[in-house]
Amino acid sequence: MRLLNVDEPELEFGGSQLHIDIRFGLKDYGPLDLLSTQSPKAIRLGLVGTSEGVEGFSEWIARCRNGIAAKRSRQPYLFPAFPSNDGKTAFNCEFGTDPLLSRELQGTRLLTLAKVGAVEERIKQAVDMFVAEIAHLCEKARPDVIVCAFPEELGPLLDDPRQMTPYDFHDLLKAQAMHVRVPLQLVLPSLWDPSKARRVKRSGVPRTGLINV
Repeated sequence: MRLLNVDEPELEFGGSQLHIDIRFGLKDYGPLDLLSTQSPKAIRLGLVGTSEGVEGFSEWIARCRNGIAAKRSRQPYLFPAFPSNDGKTAFNCEFGTDPLLSRELQGTRLLTLAKVGAVEERIKQAVDMFVAEIAHLCEKARPDVIVCAFPEELGPLLDDPRQMTPYDFHDLLKAQAMHVRVPLQLVLPSLWDPSKARRVKRSGVPRTGLINV
């Protein structure tokens, strides 16, 4: 057996600057298209979730306008500070939420899922709820990105150790929402409220606060 050591490639950022770490590259130089006349100056965020999720994420994204402070650590390069999203830092782009770009899931609709016996049917109906609101946003407002705030009370309904299912909330949401052609971001309540962090079993429910879709 022959082992070959491949050096990690440097990444290109704004102004054709190179850096091996995406976090420091973005902070110091901005995104690759920073100097392009076509680069966006604002990102319109659509938001789908319960009233608690909409409020929680909106408050979190507003706090990010001040940037994210570095986390105390003996390894200073592990948790560095991150720029603000107010359009005045290296990103040169502002983004935030808007009530006109938000769609709230009704709590009563989530309660109806508890009455569905098969966990795979719960997953399908939960995805249908999100996709319907996503499609409505895209039809009426066409945001640049849509954030799906995963309701805390939905997690237990999609995790049933007594039932095995081939369905996966994350994957099914991704597949069912492909037709809207808008990037999706799935977030957990622990993103804006660390006290809500908990371990969840694999049913398509993300384990971290922020996960790509």
